Amino acid sequence: MQAKPIPQAILDAALSASAVESEVLNSERIEARFGSYGIDVLSDNGGQRLASLYSGSGDNRVCRTFASVRRQARSGDPIDAEQADIAAGRSIGARFRESGWSVAKRTLYTGAIPVSRLIGEVGRRMRLAENASVAVHAYQLVLGREQQTIDYATIIEAHHPDYLTVDTLPGLYRITTAADATIASREFDELLSLMGLAKAPPRGS
Repeated sequence: MQAKPIPQAILDAALSASAVESEVLNSERIEARFGSYGIDVLSDNGGQRLASLYSGSGDNRVCRTFASVRRQARSGDPIDAEQADIAAGRSIGARFRESGWSVAKRTLYTGAIPVSRLIGEVGRRMRLAENASVAVHAYQLVLGREQQTIDYATIIEAHHPDYLTVDTLPGLYRITTAADATIASREFDELLSLMGLAKAPPRGS
């Protein structure tokens, strides 16, 4: 089944967002905070990927960031080697930086939502009850090298409350007001569903 396109309002917001900041990667921040880092790629069909970024090992793994990635890059873009490694399980940001690309994020939306709104995989891997809340960050991932810029993907991340909260996100991404998150909550809800993170409504609802 062909994936539905990202709504135009969301793409327009990404392209017009003025704040594009290069920052510490989640992989780097998780390892610095918790002493270890790993990634489980749960699914990757070439255009969309679900992944759990975790600390700990074995039975003690705890998901710190659950990420859904929808790629915009097309075949023929100069990132084929990097993309092959990413599909095999490498961290997106780390792999591109390794090849000399800068990695920046255009914030689309930040907020806090209950785990109960998300697919069950999120709460299970984070070891959180459904009444817990997680911070979410939706953004456009932008690559830059020399004179070239690539809008690589739209990404939504849900963060474990022991790692990042909705109050700490603005300081990390220089978001000064709620208006800096450039899509409305109803558009974010649509994006959440398109990216496979929203829990399906009960049958008959």
